[in-house]
Amino acid sequence: MERKNYRIIALDMDGTLLTSDKTIAPDTVRDIRAASERGIHVVYCTGRAVPELKLYFDMVPMMRYAVCSTGALVYDRVEKRCIDRRPVRSELAAALAETAKRYRAMPHILTDDETIVAADDVTHMKDFHAGIYQPMFERITRKVADMAEEARHLTSIGKVNIYFRSSEDCHACYEELRTLPLSFAMPEETTLEMTAQGVTKGSGLKALADYLHIPMAQTVGIGDSDNDRAMLHDAGLSIAMGNAQADIKAQCDLITEDNDHNGVGEAIRLIFNNLQLNINVGGKDFLLDGAKGVASIPLHTTFAGSLVIVVIFLTATALLMNSKHGRSMLAVREDDLAAQMSGINTFRSKMLAMCMSALYAGIAGGMMAHYFGYLQPKMFLMTKSTEYTIMVIFGGMGSITGSVLGTVLLCALPELLRAVGDWRLVMYGLAVIVIMIVRPKGLMGGKELPVGRICRAVGRVFTKKKKDLPPPDGGSVGEEASV
Repeated sequence: MERKNYRIIALDMDGTLLTSDKTIAPDTVRDIRAASERGIHVVYCTGRAVPELKLYFDMVPMMRYAVCSTGALVYDRVEKRCIDRRPVRSELAAALAETAKRYRAMPHILTDDETIVAADDVTHMKDFHAGIYQPMFERITRKVADMAEEARHLTSIGKVNIYFRSSEDCHACYEELRTLPLSFAMPEETTLEMTAQGVTKGSGLKALADYLHIPMAQTVGIGDSDNDRAMLHDAGLSIAMGNAQADIKAQCDLITEDNDHNGVGEAIRLIFNNLQLNINVGGKDFLLDGAKGVASIPLHTTFAGSLVIVVIFLTATALLMNSKHGRSMLAVREDDLAAQMSGINTFRSKMLAMCMSALYAGIAGGMMAHYFGYLQPKMFLMTKSTEYTIMVIFGGMGSITGSVLGTVLLCALPELLRAVGDWRLVMYGLAVIVIMIVRPKGLMGGKELPVGRICRAVGRVFTKKKKDLPPPDGGSVGEEASV
């Protein structure tokens, strides 16, 4: 038996995992926990550095691994160690800081264990369209006077961000820097991200997958912006958020809800519904295709065979109910406590009833599968269970023949009323309500049709007809009798 599933789900942070107010919704945490309990690694795949993630580590403790700084660092938060590191050269980071100064922009350096900004910039981040991050920056960043000078002394720079005052400045700066040996991304209109050449979220996800010995075909990427592009391209399944850029949506296999409506949780449930399972039964392969069900089931069920099975079921049930065990079940149904005081093993009677029901349901389900040739989960919703219960109540609870009568009538009634169009469902419901009001105990009221008496009467009819037939030699019936 081979199971085909996804073993890593990589989540972008801003615009994906986080809501607009930079929190994680409780429903999202619940769905991530459900995925982790199934053995799936749900991991961060973000442009943020480790210090910017520590606030969220406690919210979702089941997320162990993080692809940070747009792929420059792969981190194990449990063991607090680096799995993979691909830094930017110090002289390049210093050059980026000098360029940012010319555009009156705000440079931001991310290392393995800290984030660094200019002291003069962090107090007015609204000017750089990043005001929502200001409280976090004021709390966790290290403030310096000269970013370029600071960069020259650092050895583990994972990424450099530059926040601009306008989108025009952002694009102009990109044109100026694009020839440098760096990877670029614009997650927002006024933000430019730079990592070492060839370093992206996609390369970081691959490094983590290699570390966990998981093929990239079994990874899922969920994101919304430009710096997610490589991850979505390299993952086995790509899912765009509902709030994603239009070109990101066009690139992805699926689109989920936006980040304010648990898009991540919706995507996780979508993955669960489409897990595939191949099983081999009697030398024949069957594909359990998640929510699509199972197809290619041989067609063996016939009307005659079904009728024979129904007769066997009814006979077995009638014999059981007239036996010692059946009478015990009836006593338990009427009064559990009184039956127990009479010495009846109520637990055994209930288990026998449940096992008999499971046996009948299993055989009926198998026959149904071999009649339709396929099965889907939506064929077994609560509405179907309610429909079967109504049939029993309609015919009469406690009556075997009443259940048969109720089933035949309620199956035939919608077809007989098909001529009235949509009103047939109204009339169907009305008929059920009328029966429940007029005969609360159902059509049979707990009684049985006298099947034996009916069979004997039918037999007498055919016997009488046989006696009235003329003799083979053509004489009268009286003449034959006198001889």
